[in-house]
Amino acid sequence: MTVKSPASRSLYTYYLKQSLLPTYGSFSKSTDLERHDAARRAFFTEKLHLPPRLFRGAQVAEFGPDSGENSLAFARWGASMTLVEPNPRSWPRIRDYFRIFRLEPNLRSLVRADIESFSSRRTFDIVDAEGFIYTVRPESLWINCFHRILNQDGLSIISYYEAAGALMELLLKAILSRVKETSGQTSRDAARELFEPKWDSIPHIRSFDSWVMDVLDNPFVRLRYFFRAGELCTKMFRAGFDLYSSWPQYADALGVYCHKVRLPEQTLLAHHLDFISRSSLSFLFARRLFLPSSAAVVASVAVSSAISAIDGLIDRPSSPLLRRAIGALDTIEKVLRTWHPSEKDPRSVVRCIRQILARFAQPEALVRFCRTDETFIRSWGMPTHFAVFRKR
Repeated sequence: MTVKSPASRSLYTYYLKQSLLPTYGSFSKSTDLERHDAARRAFFTEKLHLPPRLFRGAQVAEFGPDSGENSLAFARWGASMTLVEPNPRSWPRIRDYFRIFRLEPNLRSLVRADIESFSSRRTFDIVDAEGFIYTVRPESLWINCFHRILNQDGLSIISYYEAAGALMELLLKAILSRVKETSGQTSRDAARELFEPKWDSIPHIRSFDSWVMDVLDNPFVRLRYFFRAGELCTKMFRAGFDLYSSWPQYADALGVYCHKVRLPEQTLLAHHLDFISRSSLSFLFARRLFLPSSAAVVASVAVSSAISAIDGLIDRPSSPLLRRAIGALDTIEKVLRTWHPSEKDPRSVVRCIRQILARFAQPEALVRFCRTDETFIRSWGMPTHFAVFRKR
């Protein structure tokens, strides 16, 4: 008997209670799929270094495909798909999609299981688990599953919430919580009042209501479930996986040595961890803000302090938490002024967050600010990271 982790069981229950599928794109014609396919093709090729031909004839296990839009892209690239989806409401969408787009031969099996209880006599060349995987704790449950079902040199692809990159995402949840508390509105109505201009500023295939359900209301979009990139790479390394690629970049892109030299895996990991540490502000602001090692330590501490304080504001606004967040933002701005004096935009984001925190006692002013401030509208951070690991 397999015992499910409390996090995974609760997330599964949370989705079952919703009337919306979290990522349903409502593809109805070939141009819908072609547009999505082109975006996935570009991302996988240019950023993850996984060209579509790598999927041709590959046995792929995808966990949590939801309504199956990404599965269709893999199938179009020639993969034989095993889809592991515990939510039975997703199944009709998946089957309809594969039938409508004439990809039924590529749907090898559809399995009603979660990642903890899944078992297979077959092994796979590629495992894909995007979006939900960070909630499954202890993480050894899914790491061991990947190791068990992957072929040697097989690849695991995951996406997850990265702690440093998620400051803005947590801030949105804190703002929504504050306005709901004082206005008595539903999440949907309060979120529309606050964030509709921000949402409309970016391209997307899912609905606003789906985003509210999947991110703003989701109890698992919280700091206690997020990974730090260095922590994730270390855990995967200890379990027998090496970093293959990621977005943003985790590998030491500045390392220079003879191409004939093969560094030990432990040395490569140390280089990656140093590069990640020096990228914390890059993750937070979604732009290149690489730091020297000494400044990286100061910045990492400040980022962690700001994130934990803002995460706390989701549950209970308090003066100590506001002061801690503002103090951490002051340190971050000082690091930016010292090491990236020409980069004005990140400092404007810091000032924007300070103005939001200053308005926590004035919900009406908070709403006006969120609807009209251009810096707030265009700032998203880098909450979702992708990482590809190769089984040693």
